[in-house]
Amino acid sequence: MSRILGFNFVSAQDAAKSVLTAGVRAGYEGLTAIPFNRFDPNSTSWWLSPSKDYPAYKYGKIIFTNRDATPGDMLVGLYMEKGIGPSASAPYRETARGRRYIMDSGWTWYGFFRTLAAGGIDAIFAHMETETGRPVTVAIDGGNVPVPSGDRDDVHSPSVPRDVIRFEWTKGELCWLDEDIRAGILRNFSRPNKLVSVAERIGKIGNLDWVWIDFQAGFRFRTVTQDTGSEVWSADQVWKRIVWPWRSWLQ
Repeated sequence: MSRILGFNFVSAQDAAKSVLTAGVRAGYEGLTAIPFNRFDPNSTSWWLSPSKDYPAYKYGKIIFTNRDATPGDMLVGLYMEKGIGPSASAPYRETARGRRYIMDSGWTWYGFFRTLAAGGIDAIFAHMETETGRPVTVAIDGGNVPVPSGDRDDVHSPSVPRDVIRFEWTKGELCWLDEDIRAGILRNFSRPNKLVSVAERIGKIGNLDWVWIDFQAGFRFRTVTQDTGSEVWSADQVWKRIVWPWRSWLQ
């Protein structure tokens, strides 16, 4: 078994900004580091987003988070969001924040989901597995999003019940790791063994237009102060092996 990955970053903020700087060194200047919680930047999740918009739901992003990683780890990888569909949109149109939840043709999710269903994402996974010598961690979470009543409401609030299922992808196959079912949205998701089956199951979720889905794919890290036996990656290695392969979806 390969050693757990490690890096020298003390927080998601530190990791996101260091990897962003590595991207600039590599000649790529199309991303911005943004926090999930602007009022608690030192402990919240961070994204590298292709837009300075906040929130940036509609865009494909790179996430640095402890939320959907194994306890004690940080998940770093692609973050793709599915928002509110047309049949559920009416109550969300009442507020400015709610209108941001509603998907339109500019959401990256639509193209990503079609490619996922057609098997086109497997090639990126295979490339990353070859580059890293490790399976890709996949985390899928979903929940029903309340209609926002104020500017501080958010789809990612810890108070919103969500389901999360985690897998590892290796050599074209998915292996179930664990799940935490609190909303009942993914209760019948079962244990798909292919990425195309994940897309099929997402498509069969009841009242899908009302459901928010987050699709994450990347690798788990620990800080080297927690585990001195880790294989330690630099920001440049994180950029090359995790961020760069997803560049066509960071839009």
